[in-house]
Amino acid sequence: MLAKKTLHKLFVCLSVFMLATGRFYDDRLSIGDFNFSIFFSSLYLIALICLVLTIKEINVTPLKFLQYFFISLVIAFNLFYWGVNDFTDYGFTKFLNFILITAPLIFIYSEKMENADLSLFIYLLFSVSFLLLSLSFLNFSSLSLERGGVLGGGPIVLSRWLCLGALLSFFFQPLKKYRLFLFPLFVLAALFTGSRGPLLALMLTFLLFIVFNFRKIFFKAIAILSIVIVLIFSSGIIKYFQDFSTVVRIFNNFNNSSGRTAIYEVAVNDFLNQPLGFGLGNWHCNSLNQSYLSTYKFQYPHNIFLEIFLELGVFVGIVFVFFLIFTFVNSLKYIKCNNKDEISILFFYMFVYLFLNAQVSGDLNDSRLLFVVIAVLITLNNKYKSSQRLLNE
Repeated sequence: MLAKKTLHKLFVCLSVFMLATGRFYDDRLSIGDFNFSIFFSSLYLIALICLVLTIKEINVTPLKFLQYFFISLVIAFNLFYWGVNDFTDYGFTKFLNFILITAPLIFIYSEKMENADLSLFIYLLFSVSFLLLSLSFLNFSSLSLERGGVLGGGPIVLSRWLCLGALLSFFFQPLKKYRLFLFPLFVLAALFTGSRGPLLALMLTFLLFIVFNFRKIFFKAIAILSIVIVLIFSSGIIKYFQDFSTVVRIFNNFNNSSGRTAIYEVAVNDFLNQPLGFGLGNWHCNSLNQSYLSTYKFQYPHNIFLEIFLELGVFVGIVFVFFLIFTFVNSLKYIKCNNKDEISILFFYMFVYLFLNAQVSGDLNDSRLLFVVIAVLITLNNKYKSSQRLLNE
């Protein structure tokens, strides 16, 4: 029993490392001739194999079947399209990360994770966010003047993690007592990344939270929002922020899509021209408008739906749409019936936040945490249904 718990905790730690880096080899994690990413990735593979070998039975529910069916389609259709269209280095890396990181984590978190493992998982995600928050303030002078990241990551990735930290500090029970301090710090640091997408996703997530809890928190939300607005305008903080180009970029260009509208138009036209797909990573080199994509170095359409429809075809895209709809509806029903299950509520809003992020930035590999969160939601929902069935019997 102790060995089993130790293996689970070790795997959770290693899985968060893989989710944070998103790759097996990361040159940013080298000290001298020793690369930490290779070391931890090897441990991850060993722990993964050990956990898989302990699985004796798989209970497949309709939603879990749809999840595994989608994963199988991604792999099968991609290999087929590569047989027809060849593949690129970028596409190969994306596919390799999907079958070695995203797909195995979906499977393990669906079949083996317990509530204690999920709490550790949340703590570790928050630790990554808090580390990036700390490093952001240590690099404040550079971040406030020019868009950038920390630890070699880009500004969008940094902002995504910072906003995730804000979300965790608001919803996760052990952190709630610190949220009046932590939440503003995470949002403030995200502002200085100059990235609009994650902040917009965070705003919309909390808007959904207010809508779902309108009666319970409406007056409290109005009171807090009014105080914040008064403090912002009376303190002159807006004038202070005008001195920082990264913050100005967010507010002055909030309606500027920065090429997103144009890339979406190109992607839609390419899909209408080739609805059967190109294979992972092949869109930018098979597009009708390659010159535009090359000029702005777009390798993917910055929208998870467009990416899957374009690169894997209409059939896989339709399965993905139904998968997300059923996940959202089932999760919503679950948290309404179990409004005191704070872990499930947290994962639901994580799902919403990560899903909204995937509409404006990142590729399939960048959505790895989204797929793991969905797997957890499905598992929690299935456990609740099983317990209810036992009670009825």
